[in-house]
Amino acid sequence: MKLTGSGKLLIVGAAGLGALTALRHAWTRVHLPLSFHIWSERVGNVLSTELFQFGNKPVRLLFVLKIAAFLFVLGKFSALARFLLRRLLQSDPRFDFHRIYVLSRLLTIAIFVFGCLIAIHVERISLHTFVLIGGTLGVAIGLGIQRYVGNLIAGVSLLFEAPVRLGDFVQFGSHQGFVERLGTSTSWLRTPDNTTVVIPNTELMNKEILNFTGSHQIFRLAIPISISYGVDPAFVADAISRTVADHPAVLREPQSSAILVRLETATMTFNVRAWTKMTPDNFDVLTSELYLQLIEMFRVKGIRLPRPELDIILKESRMALQP
Repeated sequence: MKLTGSGKLLIVGAAGLGALTALRHAWTRVHLPLSFHIWSERVGNVLSTELFQFGNKPVRLLFVLKIAAFLFVLGKFSALARFLLRRLLQSDPRFDFHRIYVLSRLLTIAIFVFGCLIAIHVERISLHTFVLIGGTLGVAIGLGIQRYVGNLIAGVSLLFEAPVRLGDFVQFGSHQGFVERLGTSTSWLRTPDNTTVVIPNTELMNKEILNFTGSHQIFRLAIPISISYGVDPAFVADAISRTVADHPAVLREPQSSAILVRLETATMTFNVRAWTKMTPDNFDVLTSELYLQLIEMFRVKGIRLPRPELDIILKESRMALQP
């Protein structure tokens, strides 16, 4: 029987809990020498040194070290949990890359929230102290973190509403690129020239975003081309459509087309439309290849491209020549 991603995750969690329980029982049965107890008592006296007062309660060196070690272990455990989650769900077709990313972010938040609650319960920290200090400093730091909180809320909205997803090719203002990261306060956009644009999440939520990918995986490329008069426009449009459709990167469906959009003094201008799975960052390469293909087709079929013309009119001078 093949286990799904959620089944594997439950088995790993149960195995980890069993290992921690067995380790706890083994440690309580270990008999340590007397010298170790004396040494540990001296170290305990040093660690009991009071550093400062927090809400009329002493904060000792041991407590500070515990917090540092706890946060370090919590961070490592969170990274391990995210790694296991990705490994377990990446083979499940129901979870794409964006969904796995969202779940990993939620898992990280849940681990830190529950870890902090457990630490508060184990250390018997009074929440009344936090209420007093929070009320005193709330107004002072409220204005300072207002923008960060706004970016945090916008980041959560981006994860759940998903107007943009990881890997989408988007345009934000003058920048185009792939969405590389959706963070809690900022998002990263990787441009085609491999530079990273860091955008605050509130900007992504409040300004217009052009998402080329969205829920679709095909794109339309439109290129203009001008032809000289002296040939049937319908014949030219059909020849262009067939030539563009022969390119390996152009899709058969939807069909390519060439539309006559403008008649000028010496040229007819067509708008060539082609559908492709190539992302817009490679449109310049595809445009070049299509132009080369069309120029060769024009040469074979005798269709002339417009050339710049210059009329020179020479007038005979009527000035009399002086002897």
